[in-house]
Amino acid sequence: MERRILVVVDEAVMAAWLPGHLEAAGWNVTHAGDEAAALACLDATTETPPDAAIVDAVLGEGDGFALIQDIRKQLPGILIVCASARAGNVARLKALAAGADAYIAKPFRLADLDDLINARCEAS
Repeated sequence: MERRILVVVDEAVMAAWLPGHLEAAGWNVTHAGDEAAALACLDATTETPPDAAIVDAVLGEGDGFALIQDIRKQLPGILIVCASARAGNVARLKALAAGADAYIAKPFRLADLDDLINARCEAS
């Protein structure tokens, strides 16, 4: 079964390497650079929604935490990982309160992200 993931990041460097890494790991990746694009992607994939989403907490003028809430409302069973450069418990707790299943601080090791999403997706 094909695994689908939505990656919502606007940082150019991360947007350049993260989707390619996930595709190499066997994911069918949809990338969105902001809230509006992410919501449009979700609307376009209603028949085959993603299994997981990685959402940056800071999205230019957007709010990753609000997007997490929107994704959770639309897809209650999806795995949501919030990635953020904001270190510490405040951002982590805010992400979890918004509906994220997990929080990973940037910079992160790709192996740690892989372990996180694979373990969570296999458990569900």
